[in-house]
Amino acid sequence: MFLILNCYQVISKINSMFKTLIFILLFSSLSYAQLTLQQEAAKRQLQEMSAALKRGDLDRFISFINPALVAYLGGADSLRRQMQPSLKEVTGAMGRVSVAEPSKIFRVKSQMQCVITDTIDFAFEGSHQKTIDNVIGISDDGGFAWTFINCGNSYDVYKQYKPHLPKLAPELEKMLTRRLRGE
Repeated sequence: MFLILNCYQVISKINSMFKTLIFILLFSSLSYAQLTLQQEAAKRQLQEMSAALKRGDLDRFISFINPALVAYLGGADSLRRQMQPSLKEVTGAMGRVSVAEPSKIFRVKSQMQCVITDTIDFAFEGSHQKTIDNVIGISDDGGFAWTFINCGNSYDVYKQYKPHLPKLAPELEKMLTRRLRGE
């Protein structure tokens, strides 16, 4: 009888540990899936931003620019007026746009941040050029809606924008700095 009771207790403990392990594995896979969905949302929305520019929809394009950067650049109306004169030339020259997978998502308080590389092929007067830009993605709502700050491929552009941007995660800032400096 004692042996049967001991076996039952051992089996109960194993069963309990197994349930705990399954819970941990399920929770960690859900966390990973959520992160992947947030990265996919960032990528998809940057693609939407590029598509809006390509079709000349400045209102939609500007709606994806991070509000801190829009304010620094003089507001949405000012930005629209600055972009309007060259819009036809830019949209006519834009070719293929490709958006890479976002970096790991970093958190600063409740804000999510990542870096995404986008590449745009341009054809100006018979010559072809490719721009490779480093874009900071920022979400304040858990990764559903993203806004973007295009730092181009220049550390100088980033330094110019930096005082007017939200606080970036230190790891993201290091990664971005290395990319922009070509390291």
